[in-house]
Amino acid sequence: MFPIAWFRAITSPTRPTRPAPQNGITLIELMIVLIIIGILGSFATAQYSRYMQQSRRADAMSSLTMMMAQQELYYGNHGGNYASTVTNLGYTSIRKAEKVLAKSRDGYYEIEMLNCADPPAAITDADECIQLRAYPPTTSPQYKDHECGCIVLDSYGRRKSYVRACDSESKNDEPGICWR
Repeated sequence: MFPIAWFRAITSPTRPTRPAPQNGITLIELMIVLIIIGILGSFATAQYSRYMQQSRRADAMSSLTMMMAQQELYYGNHGGNYASTVTNLGYTSIRKAEKVLAKSRDGYYEIEMLNCADPPAAITDADECIQLRAYPPTTSPQYKDHECGCIVLDSYGRRKSYVRACDSESKNDEPGICWR
């Protein structure tokens, strides 16, 4: 019938077997993919938060520009005098530590109205120049903006920006950085 050698070759325990094909991924491959996704996500998150800070600055710029236009209308209608308070311009006032402020349109900034600290050389009376300052309150997500802590516009169209508070020590070397 069958030769014994052939039968032994078929049933022999030393016969080499083929490994079963893999149907999936290993743990190492999965970890590498997750690390790559994490790195890309951290870059995206940083860029997104910077983009959001820049877009919130538009709230300050538009509010300052709108309030300055209202100041110029008030100046023309009231014999060359600027409004002394934000309520004269139709804004609701907020009182904070001896200051009367107005909120910006979207609420990311508070706006303060002052006489110019450094009026142009041709102006002899500081009352002929008004300055609006927008800075974020501590409760605003914009408070963490380390490039533009204070944005300033005066009645002569001069634009300034400060890194932290509205003081000369933290003035931006490039004032237009916050007005882009």
